Amino acid sequence: FFQKRNYKRIDPVHSLTVLLVFALKRRMNKWNKNEYEVSNSSSESSSSSSSISSSSRSLSTPAPMTMRIGCVSDKLVHKTTSMCSHGTSATVDSYGSCKALNNCSDTASKEMSKAKKSGGHDVQSLERQWTLTDLTVMGVGVTIGSGIFVLCGLIAREYAGPATVISWAISGMAACLSGCCYAELASRLPVAGSAYMYVSCSMGELPAVIAAACLSVEFLASSAAVARSWGDKTVNYMMVELNYGAENGDGHHWIIHELLDPNSTSNAYNINPFAFIIASMSTILLLMGVKESKTVTKVFTVTKVCLVLFMIGVGLTLLNVNNLHPFMPQIQESDEPADDAIAHHHASPYAGVLRGATSSFFGYLGYDCVCCMSGEAINSRRDLPRAILGTLSTVTMLYILAAFALTGMQPYYEISTISGFPEAFRYNGVNWAMHVSAAGEVLTLPIVVLISLSAQPRLQYALANDGLLPRCFAEIDSTGNLFKGTLVAGLLMIAIATVVPFTHLNDFISSAVLIAFSLTNSSLVLLRLQSPSQLDYHAQSDDSSSSSFLLERLLLAFNFSSLVSGVFLSHCIYHPLGKLIAVISTFTSIFLCFFMHRWCPKQKQFAGNNQKVQQISEHSAADNHGNLQDQEIQDEYFATPWVPFIPCLGIFVNWYLLSQLELFGICLLLSLLGITVLCYSFHKSKQQRPKQHGYELP
Repeated sequence: FFQKRNYKRIDPVHSLTVLLVFALKRRMNKWNKNEYEVSNSSSESSSSSSSISSSSRSLSTPAPMTMRIGCVSDKLVHKTTSMCSHGTSATVDSYGSCKALNNCSDTASKEMSKAKKSGGHDVQSLERQWTLTDLTVMGVGVTIGSGIFVLCGLIAREYAGPATVISWAISGMAACLSGCCYAELASRLPVAGSAYMYVSCSMGELPAVIAAACLSVEFLASSAAVARSWGDKTVNYMMVELNYGAENGDGHHWIIHELLDPNSTSNAYNINPFAFIIASMSTILLLMGVKESKTVTKVFTVTKVCLVLFMIGVGLTLLNVNNLHPFMPQIQESDEPADDAIAHHHASPYAGVLRGATSSFFGYLGYDCVCCMSGEAINSRRDLPRAILGTLSTVTMLYILAAFALTGMQPYYEISTISGFPEAFRYNGVNWAMHVSAAGEVLTLPIVVLISLSAQPRLQYALANDGLLPRCFAEIDSTGNLFKGTLVAGLLMIAIATVVPFTHLNDFISSAVLIAFSLTNSSLVLLRLQSPSQLDYHAQSDDSSSSSFLLERLLLAFNFSSLVSGVFLSHCIYHPLGKLIAVISTFTSIFLCFFMHRWCPKQKQFAGNNQKVQQISEHSAADNHGNLQDQEIQDEYFATPWVPFIPCLGIFVNWYLLSQLELFGICLLLSLLGITVLCYSFHKSKQQRPKQHGYELP
């Protein structure tokens, strides 16, 4: 000991004092090291958000916390100076020990865990600059689209007739079931990632990766599909409305049919030039910065809403009451014999309304893009629930009014299933309104591409912060923009939109969205309720308890029974055996829901002892502290009523709608999810990155 410290003169009293101090110091460090290892093993049971755990600000102590990194005996040691709970300045080493020998080691270790960097890298935070108006405009802009321009006419002609308004009302209420879950989770967990982050906090990393794959399909594939649809509509508008492709020998016919029309027989590669143009323009606009894209989003969304209000207003002036009778007709498909009509869902008027509600539900998809902007909302706790529910309310009102105006202008059996409003205006001889509505649809549709694409870099940002994607996807430039992530997502979307035909991929996208919805609803149940054994915190370590995972088992069984119910209700309801299975599975789902309500009590606080959720909440509270008007607003969160009934009903509706889709699209999604799981397993087996709580101590 003395030789290592190069002592030249040994004084007996001094030597004895040094030996005693050294022995006491080693013993104290050993005790604190063991205490830290025990507390760290319990904290790692629930993974924390990397973007939150990387924050170096102190959230629960009066004085700010600083970090000093030094190398002692070739071992990395972190020392944190903070103010303890009773005002004593303490120095905390990597084992969480308090050098002032006070009782504040737990507080200091919590501060140290917040100051750690995810994977040894500094995590940049997105700038909060989205207001309530920005979020609502974004939600309305991405949601309104084919619902009014296409689905209104399709549902009225094929399923419900004038009762289409009832179909839209039913589907709007069904969309609010999942919307309430998104509203609460977005206010509680206001970080980028949407359903990925919610599932990560409640179920773990693998289910979260599956949710991320579904969201990528929603954001990338749907934006590419809309871009390609816009290209087809533009070609059709030039040929029909502008007569810019007629065979008049001026050369325009060759340009339209040989170069621009992706459905031309000479276009063997299905290349869509207009889809390439609009996808490239959307990507360039997002690369320019957040402020520029927000401005364009506002302009196009306001233009789209004004166009819809224009079509509704002109349609109401052309209303003919006779077109509304019968209000609920019994519609039979023309290509089926009368004897087989009973085999279809819309064989009766009421069944036709329900079938129309099933189809109209897909007109509400897209509002969850607002949740991807949670990490950039100025007042996330207040604005996100208002933006989500405000979007659903506004869109539902516009859909109902549009359906009423359309079915009042023209008899339901003559409404066009492709271009409802322009053809209805043509039917009434109002050609100028026909041209305005047709041009407006082509003009405002690209905003859906812009908004859907803007959500994908935020999802990649959350994945990169958790170490599931390269760090470049989490890099933020000087303007606060995710430049590299936006560029990669934009190039991928451009390639898909340009060369991939979307004839059979609508069901592929819809199934991915519905699975993400079901995972989000399940996440809310897991974060609001708890298994009986979790009432006692120490009982969590008792693996032999039969009720340790009662809530998880009940929720899994409920999802499975809901899927079985949806399949047999959709395809086998008129077969005796199919009807029996549908009834049994439906009553099983109801029983499981009531069993969850009876035997799984509510958490004393949201998410209980989930450290990841607590850190996210503390971080968002610190960010929003200057934006909240008073303490009363600060302490309030939006809460979904009647949990678990509202989330479970939303899960049941989502699986029922999923069973309505074509088998090809569902199998395609399952293949993608299988590849995702394999890639994740390979990544986990080869990874060298540390856990989400931070790097492990040597």
